[in-house]
Amino acid sequence: MHKWSILLCFSIILFLGVVIAQESMTVETDIFVPEGIISIEVPDYIYVGNLTWGFETETDDVKIYVNNTGTVDVEIIPELANPSEDVFSYLHFAKRIGDGFSIIGNWSLNVSAPANYGGYEDEWFYMKLDLSNYEGDFDSDLNHQAQIDFIAVEQ
Repeated sequence: MHKWSILLCFSIILFLGVVIAQESMTVETDIFVPEGIISIEVPDYIYVGNLTWGFETETDDVKIYVNNTGTVDVEIIPELANPSEDVFSYLHFAKRIGDGFSIIGNWSLNVSAPANYGGYEDEWFYMKLDLSNYEGDFDSDLNHQAQIDFIAVEQ
């Protein structure tokens, strides 16, 4: 019995001698669910090159980068700001060099949403001016410019 008494006393001392502490912490976060944001970036200016009328009918292919800076996948559609534009209505577009070119108004490009919020997803395409089907004529040298609008819509 004496062993049990010593064991009981030792257990009580050990139990009372252990200090137990407990602290709590509150954890908080804000979770934002952005609405579908459509936003793209295209170059401000592109020079497509020279043509010598009567000898050349198309410019070289120009590689153009576009960035999707929104939060959704988009389809990008280039359009002439002035639909009655004569020369640049013969702009042609292709996603890659080996793809066939399509005339402006009949072409679009899909660009995925960025992987990270606030980031961007880049894509490129090729553009050229092809006047092989142009029925007008040029009487003098022409330095010509046109505005192209890139319309982005959610896929």
